[in-house]
This record gives sequence, structure tokens and C-alpha cells, in this order.
Amino acid sequence: MYFSLLPDVQYDNKPISYPFSESDYVVAKNFFRRYKIADTIFDSVVYYQKYTIQDQDRPDTIANEVYGNSLYDWVVLLTNNTINPLFDWPMSEYQLREYLDEVYDDPYREIAQYRTDSAADQITQHGSVIIEPDTVVDEKFYNSNTTWTWQDPPPAPTDTRFVIDLTDSNNYANDTRSESDAQIVPTGTGSGTTGGFDIGTHLKFGALASNAQDLTGSFVTNERYAVLAPNNIKNYATFRLKGIRGNNFNGGETPDAGAEDLRIRLWENTNSLTTFDSTQCTLLSDQIIISTTVDTTVEADANNENIVYYELPIPLANRKENVFIEMYQQANSGNQYDHYGLIEFTFYVAPELLTYTKYEVIDDKNVRVNNILYQYVIDEATGQERWGIAQTKGYVFYDEKLGRSREILGQDISRPVTVFEVESEKNEKKREIYLLKDDFVTAFIEEFRRENRYKDSNSFINNRLKQAGI
Repeated sequence: MYFSLLPDVQYDNKPISYPFSESDYVVAKNFFRRYKIADTIFDSVVYYQKYTIQDQDRPDTIANEVYGNSLYDWVVLLTNNTINPLFDWPMSEYQLREYLDEVYDDPYREIAQYRTDSAADQITQHGSVIIEPDTVVDEKFYNSNTTWTWQDPPPAPTDTRFVIDLTDSNNYANDTRSESDAQIVPTGTGSGTTGGFDIGTHLKFGALASNAQDLTGSFVTNERYAVLAPNNIKNYATFRLKGIRGNNFNGGETPDAGAEDLRIRLWENTNSLTTFDSTQCTLLSDQIIISTTVDTTVEADANNENIVYYELPIPLANRKENVFIEMYQQANSGNQYDHYGLIEFTFYVAPELLTYTKYEVIDDKNVRVNNILYQYVIDEATGQERWGIAQTKGYVFYDEKLGRSREILGQDISRPVTVFEVESEKNEKKREIYLLKDDFVTAFIEEFRRENRYKDSNSFINNRLKQAGI
């Protein structure tokens, strides 16, 4: 029936052999005439109904079931813009497997693509949807993950910086003065004004009990101090103190009274002393490094999460070869109140003296040594921060529950998809078709007949060759 609606054409059939004196004309159907339905019409439920093709279905059996005429099989095909039934019509399960076995070596294990997990799988595994589900990704994404070599960066060359550990008693000088209210202590509770800072071992200003006595039996004064053994700071332009400041919630009282600032005093050791005696040294500088006026909410909070780096320049005139470094607090509210917890000093070389160019301190958690980046990150296995070298990059996303960015293995958020699975999905999609409702079939056929007729214009085909369509 379909071909009867196509227009005829007289095909000029030249003789195959010489002479070419005569032409034979053969009447044939013009298969080049095409009729395509606009895709938008399928959005209307008025004209069409959905139908799922079963393994036993053929276009003619569906036409017979729906329209009562198997010759309307072309209507089923044309209304779905099916050009080649051999490829556009779904195969049965048996036909599909037979086809795949013929075309592919191992369609059941051969990987056709990689795809992100479904929304349901992501919620089950991760608690939420963290990436667009069912998105095709490449093999690099699937295999991407962060593997770490856990390794501390090598120490900075001495001509770049040096670090003084304030938790090591060997780094301090003996002092001719009475014992100060400052000691190396273990971590505190991290709460209240007197619980002590929960930052691990540190130098604590306010370590002794109220009315404590020094080794000579004298009562401790309101001064607090700790003096480091003599150091050569000739080539260093800045130093940085790592520590925490009390805020009435984190185990230390807020330093809010006069003269409670923490100061750094540099003393030139002109007599090469091993025991500090200010009467035999020259005061080079006296600077406030942690002020009582600093906004404490920036420095620390009730959860003890913020250890701050306080930095001061070293004036050129004060860069000497033999210097005592004194941490000093002139006054305090009482021995039981520890305003400061200190961890380490770091000295940085003057830029004009830098000779080692392969060591770059990017920030406190990133150091590049000979083009290898060391990062201080959270080890997902232990939940602790540590130094490591990242080998590859995983998928990075913001974890709302943790309140920070995380990286996960590409394999934890995507999966390989076999050829069989992809082809099966394609085949299943072909099963979903649209059927023109029976009420509109007659009108559709008439329109098809009308549109296939030749027009008066000769722009379609030479008048000598065309013949009116049915």
C-alpha cells in the first residue's frame, strides 16, 4: 500500500553498448520522495498513544492489532520516523545477543563507556547526590584518585629559614633572674579561662599556681619571660611566632589589662654569655608581637581551632650573630591565668641573601621542593592532618556535612559500563514508540498522498521524466 502512494517516474535507461542512438524509459517509483513528521507533534496526547514493542511484535502485527489492517505497517514506521526497520526496530533478546557475539569479541566484559552512579546509588553510598547522575565520563575520570605518599618535606636550607621548637627545653638559655611564670606543659582542656590550651605540648605563659615560689623561695613576680639560647640571626629579615591567644573560652583568659601584651626583646650577647644576664647585654629591640588590642575572635574560638602566626620584621641594625631572644610579658592578672600558648619560632632569610632557589614555602600547608609539592592535608584513613605528596587527582566536591571540600576516588562515584549494557539500553529505548490513534489514520494517509504528488514547478524533476502521482 505504501508504494502505491509514491509518484511514478520515467527513468531514462540508456543502452549499455554502442551505439547510444535510442533510449528506453522504465517506469519506476520515486523513492527519493521523503515525508517526515515534526518531532514536536509527539508532545500532543491528542494524536498519539505510547506503545512498548514486545519481542514477538512486527510493524504489520501492530498495525493489524491497532488499526485492523496489517497493510498499515508503514503508518507505524512512518509516524515514528523509522527509516531502516532492520536497525531502527528493536531486536529480541536472542537476536541482540547473536548480533553482539558476531560484532564484538567479548561484549559482556568489554567496556564501552564510564558513567557516574545513579542518584539512588550516590545517596546509598555517600548520603547525598554529589555529582550529576548517569553522566558519561572518560576512563581518566574513573581511574582518577588521590594516592598519597605520606612524607614530611625536607628541612629548609639554613640559608632560607630555621625553626626553633619552643616545646624543647634544650632550646632555652639559663637565666640569672628568678623563675618566671612560664613553663613547657602538655595540652590542656581547651575550655574556660584556666583549663589550658588544647594544642598539644606548648610553652605556657601562666603555668605556675597562684603565689608560687621560685627555686630560691621567693614569690614569683608578675613578669613572665622565657629566653632562648643565643642564635645567629645575621641573615634573617623576619621571624614568625606560632601560638594561640586566650579568649576566655579556649582555656586561657583574654589578655585585656595594661601591659599584658606579649613582647619580643632582642639582646645582643656582646660578652658571649651562655646564661642570660640583661646587665651584660645590649637591648637591640623591644616589640609587641601579640597585642591586647587584637580582635580575639579572629585568633581563637571556643573550639580551639585557630593557631595563629604572628610576624615581625628584624631591622637591619638588629641582625647580629649572637643574640638572646626573649619572650616577655610585663604584667598579668594572676599566675593561674595563661594568656598565651606558644609552639615555635621560624626565622626567614633576607630576600637579597637567598641562594637556594629550589625551596619555596607557599604557605603553612604547601611547600615546593625541587618542583615537588608537599601538602599538609587530612588523611582520609585516619582523619588527621599530615604531610604528603599527591600522586594523582580525585573528584573534588564540597561535603556539606563536614563543611569542607573533599576528594574521593573516581571509582567511588562512577562505574564501567559494558558493551552489552549499552547496546541493551539502546535496544530498550527502541521499544518505546508512538502510535497514531485510529481516528486520525485516514486523514494522515490522505495528507501523505497529497504531499507526495509532484508540483507544477519543474524544480523537482524534468517535465520529460515525471508523471502525475496517484
